[in-house]
Amino acid sequence: MVTRLRMAVRALLLLTPVALAGCGSGGEPAGEAAAPVASMGADGAQEVRVEMGEFYFKPQTTTFKAGQKYRFVLGNVGTSPHEFTIAPPRKEGQDEEDLDAMSLIDVDQLKAGETRPVDFTFKDAAPAGTLEFECSYPGHYENGMKVAIVVEQ
Repeated sequence: MVTRLRMAVRALLLLTPVALAGCGSGGEPAGEAAAPVASMGADGAQEVRVEMGEFYFKPQTTTFKAGQKYRFVLGNVGTSPHEFTIAPPRKEGQDEEDLDAMSLIDVDQLKAGETRPVDFTFKDAAPAGTLEFECSYPGHYENGMKVAIVVEQ
């Protein structure tokens, strides 16, 4: 009887760290740790992960600071190539040349499964509704592959 009790206590002690490791913090479901909004690189760049797929962007954050260097780690988890552009929202009737001229950054041909870091610093503040991440490949933007961002002073 004592041996069974000891075995049960040992099993409990061995399994407790495993059970606790699966628990999230801050209300996340078990197994899903909260991703940091951004991490600071040795060069002072704040790292921000941006997942893209058909037809969405999932950035860690949508609020940035003017003058801060960012390292966007772009990850295409989709099945088709995508583009990462920071630009004002499109207006009806704009052609590709006009869109390219208005872009602050344009990372083309991010292949399916590819991850690519891109450094960028916002020079000026941009209130809500004035900038977005977008993919301008045919049909992608129109199918919702865009997300509004804000740049604070």
